[in-house]
Amino acid sequence: MKTSHVPLKRTFSLVAHDAVSEDDNFKVFLGFDKPKDWSDLETEYQVVILADAGAGKTFEMRAQAEYAIEQGRAAFFIRIEDLDINFEDAFEVGTAHQFDMWLESSEDAWFS
Repeated sequence: MKTSHVPLKRTFSLVAHDAVSEDDNFKVFLGFDKPKDWSDLETEYQVVILADAGAGKTFEMRAQAEYAIEQGRAAFFIRIEDLDINFEDAFEVGTAHQFDMWLESSEDAWFS
């Protein structure tokens, strides 16, 4: 079932100490550098999103996977806590069959 949502213009900050300096954060704050958004994250090979409980991570990750599918890209959403159950039944976005088809392809995919 597709969930309706209010699109947010969410921005993200780097937290790895060696990947960003205080000066870089200050440049973004002053408007000299553009903060990262979903389109920036989609160009990365791997991304970890950290936020407080209740911040909407699960909801947004599901919505981003649905959006990727609408754009014709392979995408899947499985909650980490559901990985220990039957894998085929754990998909909330995408299916086990689509996952198997993706494994046989050379296509990139969005996992959330």
